[in-house]
Amino acid sequence: MKMRFLVRPLLCLASLLALVSNSSADPILAFQKPIENQLTNDLVANPGNRTLINGLNAYRKPSKSLNTDITILRNLNKTLASTAGYLTLIETAANDYQADFQSRRDAIVQQLVPAPLGVNRTAARLTIATVDKAISNAVNAASFSTRLVRLATVASKLSSASNSVQRALRSPLGFSAMTANIGRLSFESKKGSVAGSPNFQTDDGTFIGEFTTNGTLSVSAFDNASIARGILLYVQGVGSNVPAIYPLGDGQNLAYYDALDIPRKAQYHFQADNTMTNAVVPVSYLSIDFLGSNYLIGTFAFVSTNIAPIIPTDTNTIATISQGEFQLNFRRATPPPVGE
Repeated sequence: MKMRFLVRPLLCLASLLALVSNSSADPILAFQKPIENQLTNDLVANPGNRTLINGLNAYRKPSKSLNTDITILRNLNKTLASTAGYLTLIETAANDYQADFQSRRDAIVQQLVPAPLGVNRTAARLTIATVDKAISNAVNAASFSTRLVRLATVASKLSSASNSVQRALRSPLGFSAMTANIGRLSFESKKGSVAGSPNFQTDDGTFIGEFTTNGTLSVSAFDNASIARGILLYVQGVGSNVPAIYPLGDGQNLAYYDALDIPRKAQYHFQADNTMTNAVVPVSYLSIDFLGSNYLIGTFAFVSTNIAPIIPTDTNTIATISQGEFQLNFRRATPPPVGE
């Protein structure tokens, strides 16, 4: 009789586990697997425990997205948080998802790097900003249950950001362009207002198809408005390894910002100075982030000083250029025929 009493619950449990294992279910990621393992073990000892059975059913909910993964974890928290041994497992899974989401966010940012400048790239950057905000909200949640809700928001935002980045990567190349912030003013130059000269040949004229170890990059851009403004960047010693960062305002690598205030009949000439920093630009630099077959993407920032005021009474002595970004299109030279 005792054997018959013990075997029946074990057979029921085996049937239950077989049923759930044959379903096309489970979270996408394996972070909740320790919870399932604990449930399985506990059900062997307590086969009729409805809380454990409900927990296993919650775990086995079909999932085809990260958002559903978090929904499963939220349901597990509601079902098992008060059951001994489970809250720590649930919190660990939440930590793992949060770390994974941060890694996915970083990967999406890197995927955006080669996208041509334009509205789709800007839109993608904005969607990434919503991911950053969602992650911050999850980290700073007032309670664990609230944190799970906010992790679900992160999962949803990640999907949108990834799709937005893919649209940006499919964008046509367009013209060379440059954008930046000059103090509180925006700077935008496009549609033929950017000129550049990347050096893709050695000194003896041999074609190599990439920057030499002593390559040069010169980029100038013009924004024509009521205050006409121009930016010139000149960097030496450029190589083909990217990303690569070059200091600006060090005497060898130069950056200038010129402005012509037509209504006030005032003209300004600022030069980058790497000894000057502030909270917005802690270091003056130019970075080449992507070097493709016919265009490159770079970023820059610098603090500049009006070392030789055109108007002696001019009080505009410092200009901060931040969040600079440029796309420079080029056509590589044709290599000489073999044997010549």
